[in-house]
Amino acid sequence: MARDTVEVVHSPAAEGPAGPRPSSSGSTLLRLGVGLAVLIGVVARFVTVSPLWLDEALSANISSLPFDEIGVALRRDGHPPLYYWLLHGWSEVFGTGDVALRALSGVFALAALPLAWLAGRRLGGRTTAAWALVLLSLSPFAVRYASEVRMYSLVLLLVLAGAVLLPRCLDHASWLRLAGLSAVVSALLWTHYWSLYLVGSVGLLLVLTWWRRPKTRSAVRRCIGAVVVGTISFLPWVPSLLTQLEQTGTPWAVPARPTQAAALTVLDLGGGEATESALVGVLIVVLVVLGLFGRRSPGGGIELGPGPAPVAVPLAAVVALTLAGGGLAGYLSGSAFASRYAAAVVPSLLLLTARGLALLPRGWLRLGLAGPLVALCLVGLGLNATVERTQAGGLAERITRDGQAGDHVVVCPDQLGPSIERALDAAGGPDRIVPYPLAGDPRFVDWRDYTERNDRADPAAFAATVLEEAGGATIWVVWNGSYRTLEGDCEAVIQALGAMRAGTEVATAGEEFEPANLYRFE
Repeated sequence: MARDTVEVVHSPAAEGPAGPRPSSSGSTLLRLGVGLAVLIGVVARFVTVSPLWLDEALSANISSLPFDEIGVALRRDGHPPLYYWLLHGWSEVFGTGDVALRALSGVFALAALPLAWLAGRRLGGRTTAAWALVLLSLSPFAVRYASEVRMYSLVLLLVLAGAVLLPRCLDHASWLRLAGLSAVVSALLWTHYWSLYLVGSVGLLLVLTWWRRPKTRSAVRRCIGAVVVGTISFLPWVPSLLTQLEQTGTPWAVPARPTQAAALTVLDLGGGEATESALVGVLIVVLVVLGLFGRRSPGGGIELGPGPAPVAVPLAAVVALTLAGGGLAGYLSGSAFASRYAAAVVPSLLLLTARGLALLPRGWLRLGLAGPLVALCLVGLGLNATVERTQAGGLAERITRDGQAGDHVVVCPDQLGPSIERALDAAGGPDRIVPYPLAGDPRFVDWRDYTERNDRADPAAFAATVLEEAGGATIWVVWNGSYRTLEGDCEAVIQALGAMRAGTEVATAGEEFEPANLYRFE
């Protein structure tokens, strides 16, 4: 009875290991390969050379506030507070350096690895478990967010915890397991808002299972209750969520259609915009289709069935419903989509990919798909470790080297402020940083009514104020004119300053994820 329910609701293991049992030497090679992949993945999660970019610096700055002020600050930002609370406690113990702050995400990523094994074994036996572990270890998506001061590594961990807990609750709904499921649901909702679509999708599948399988209703009803309890725990934050929805939004990008959101997710599975990233995404899509529709043939090969394999349907349904629900809601509400939001579904995609690989017979066919995928993932890990995410570090070094303590540093727009402020502080540079348009605290960005406020801004008046405050001090301007809602404003600030002082272009925007130009006015 429980087995039938698990097959409908989540990703159970009903198929066992794929293919014949490997020989002793084959098992040794498999263990060595898995161990090497895990070792590479572990190291990659803690290696990156780039300073913190905007989102990371914002996370660091918000979490550095007194504990009871974090929730208030987030009403101007747009996220729930759990990750920031955890980062606050972590930094109290380990410090606020880049490595220390990023290490928290790395720890979450390490904790997710055994959960990937358990979820994979449930889905398709030991071979699927081994591939799930390898894929998560080497996933450029997982490694990137394991090395960022953001909440997405925690989301991956919690999703995998749910993938392990839910089938066990359906097998035997003990109070301890149900409490764990409620805790995971609660933590997801308090970590990222896309969890609302994920939890809603799982809840819908549970209700459908309860309706279609009367014999399993007792276990399913208890699981539904656990999900409801976890959801209710989120209610105290709902007023803050409503405030954020009304005032903050996502002015940094245009809304994406659901199809565009899916395409961006596929691209980011490989870790970014490089050609290798796109190829990783394509291979994963091929293997996901194989994992969804593939079956072992009587002769030991693989065949595609007329419909999806029952064991894989729940994972695919969760992915489809979450992406469709989140993408459609974002498009209708005018909210932008960022591929990092797909952390809510990436574990399910990797599990389906692992099933597809495990179904392939050992030999050239498996090697022909797994070999390029692993190789391209390794390229993605290398790029993640070596590519600068922001130009702030280099610009801060230049300002510190050629400037003086009393210099003024203008950042236009204010979105460049958090990373520049942090980089200047680390380099020992000037501490007078003036963000356009509000000239407020450069450590934060106030996203409330952001578009309307920028429309009202006066670049000439801002430049006049800066000139008056600077007196005879040198003025440095770190700027980028490509930010939405500020088109032409930063150029106008440069022009207004240049009309009063001699200006020199010191550096131009590079290829970094967060590039910027640098001007100097004497």
